[in-house]
Amino acid sequence: MTGLWKIAAAAVAGALAALAIRKTVPALALTLTLAVSAVILTLTASALTEVMAFLRRMAETADLPPELFLPVIKTVGIALVAKTAADICRDAGQTAVASATETAGVIVALYLTLPLFTKVVDLVTSLV
Repeated sequence: MTGLWKIAAAAVAGALAALAIRKTVPALALTLTLAVSAVILTLTASALTEVMAFLRRMAETADLPPELFLPVIKTVGIALVAKTAADICRDAGQTAVASATETAGVIVALYLTLPLFTKVVDLVTSLV
């Protein structure tokens, strides 16, 4: 829980600082936003490691093969990266680039889940 307080403090302090300097030095405000985002992601790294370990244990307990489990995890990661990148682009005033980033994230996520869809189709056809 203390990690969340650190993240919240970094987010609020960074947002206020970026807001204060945005009118005078917009490029510096964007750089500050990127730096604060990197700090926040770094602060969440240990929690992410623990979540991944837990999910792997659950997949092993349920005897799920990696080709069914990994695409889901990768898709979540892609969604988070695409959303963060798109939000930063929007902060920079680049809405078209933000939309393209989100579209690319969807396409890559779909591509990564193709093996999962194949397994589902194989399972359904084997039941029929």
